[in-house]
Amino acid sequence: MGLGSKLKGLGDRVQAELGVGASSGGVPHGGYQQQAWQPPPQQQGAAWQSPQQQVQQAFAPYNPIRHGKVHGGYFTSWSIYPPRNFTPAELPYADLTHIFYAFADVNPTNGTVFLVDPWADEQTPFDSPAPEDELRGNFGRLLRAKREHRTTKVSISVGGWTFKDHFAPVACDAKKRAEFVRSALTLLEDYGLDGIDIDWEYPENGKEASDFVLLLREMRAGLDAHAAYKGEPRYLLTIASPAGEKKLKLLRVREMDEVLDLWNVMSYDFAGSWNTTANHQVSCLSGRGHSLLIQMQANLRGPAPSCEATISLFQSMGVSPNKLVLGIPLYGRSFTKCAGAGSSYAGLGKGTAEAGVYDYRALPLPGAVEISDPIGAASCRTPDGEWVTYDSVETAADKAGYVNWAGLAGTFYWDMSGDAVGARSIVQTVRRGLGQLEMSPNHLSFPQSRFANVREGRP
Repeated sequence: MGLGSKLKGLGDRVQAELGVGASSGGVPHGGYQQQAWQPPPQQQGAAWQSPQQQVQQAFAPYNPIRHGKVHGGYFTSWSIYPPRNFTPAELPYADLTHIFYAFADVNPTNGTVFLVDPWADEQTPFDSPAPEDELRGNFGRLLRAKREHRTTKVSISVGGWTFKDHFAPVACDAKKRAEFVRSALTLLEDYGLDGIDIDWEYPENGKEASDFVLLLREMRAGLDAHAAYKGEPRYLLTIASPAGEKKLKLLRVREMDEVLDLWNVMSYDFAGSWNTTANHQVSCLSGRGHSLLIQMQANLRGPAPSCEATISLFQSMGVSPNKLVLGIPLYGRSFTKCAGAGSSYAGLGKGTAEAGVYDYRALPLPGAVEISDPIGAASCRTPDGEWVTYDSVETAADKAGYVNWAGLAGTFYWDMSGDAVGARSIVQTVRRGLGQLEMSPNHLSFPQSRFANVREGRP
């Protein structure tokens, strides 16, 4: 993302604070200063257990009773820059139960979780100049919104596609996992957060899948210990989950489910530039017997992916529907010189900020006609043959209905900057379709934050 040049190292003093030295990898990978959260001395006696001690105990599967639907979205730190210029001030907080802030990185040499853009994350002014010890930036705005909207929860999402290779070296090492937990809790306390979201794309073999379970168990134990020490309600632990059968079957789903609050199922990108033929990147229903699905199955040499098929697979693996959050993309994927689903294509369209990917608010393209297919997917095609596959307000409304019918936890979006306004807003369409939203309160007490206004509960 071109942000590495903006970041400075920590030096020996901060290494000492973090409890790491040259042999353990030194400073965070491209990181900057953050204070280390540690339990106070009185909590380190016989009554207190470290995360590593706690994970030796059996976890009781967590299966909450929900009163209302989850309606969440990912907010990306880079969306504040051109061409999107989308800031936290534009988020519809009254209609969101969960916000996942993307992304933090993890240092593969020592396990430290850290933010990658201090200017966006904590420094951008949004009112008037503030003292250096006060939190501003995206997190400052999000915390202010949490105080005004007490049922909106904010989690930091660690990983993402760009940082996907940084997980495996950490998850396999007990010391690095401990540092992952400690530094993630530091971020939670410093920035006034409600949880940790992990987006590992993806464990590639059985060993990595087992290591992922260890990382999640230790993170869960750390969150629970932190909540118990503070006398606070449960903090959230979620993951961005694959939707493809191959990736999903590799995971140790039942063991992961014991410690997770929610599975954010990435039920999109079912097709893209990695395919030799164009197909719908989103599809709600399996559509057995539908001619388009039969064609897609023939092209893919196997079952055509769909939200319905993915959710059925999760349930067959023992996950309760009320922990599954259905992902809805706020973007479309483009194919040029293409007749539509199941057809060949010559290349990718220009896109909004990336070739082949248009923000939903830019769709349908000029001169194109939008069509909603019976399988729950939309598309548009320009006169010169550029075909774009995406969700429309019609298909999004169908997904809200499916979520209610299937008893799922709710929906989330990637990412919030792509939505349209007014009658074409997918977020507002789904919000209306879901009905009652989850009303659990967020956290506002962060007495160990390094920022004065966070510690003191001030804007």
